[in-house]
Amino acid sequence: WTGFSSVRNALLPWFLRSPAIHQFVPRVTYLDPEVAAAGMSKAECIQRFGADGFDSLLVPEGGSDRADVESRERITDANFVELRAEKISGRILGASACGPAAAEIINEVCLALVNRITVRDIARTLHS
Repeated sequence: WTGFSSVRNALLPWFLRSPAIHQFVPRVTYLDPEVAAAGMSKAECIQRFGADGFDSLLVPEGGSDRADVESRERITDANFVELRAEKISGRILGASACGPAAAEIINEVCLALVNRITVRDIARTLHS
């Protein structure tokens, strides 16, 4: 859809163009492992809220069930998910991920960013 809108906006007169309404765009680099991010970076959070104005949690993949099962097939030491949220409300501000499913994780974070979902809302949701 983004490609279609870009071509339409490039070729049509200004009064027929549509605005781009993508407030949060996931950033994914398809390497091995995948690297992905969405929303505010840690530096942007510090600049906007101060060092103590937000919570940041970095969780390594090591020790999780998936990492234990796949540890013979791939290196799991470098994989992680970092989530940043407002300190008082718990609203998600951004995330970074590195691992085999980083793009899928960041898609869920983008959903949370667009809909202003809190960390508590995600924690109450069952995930497979």
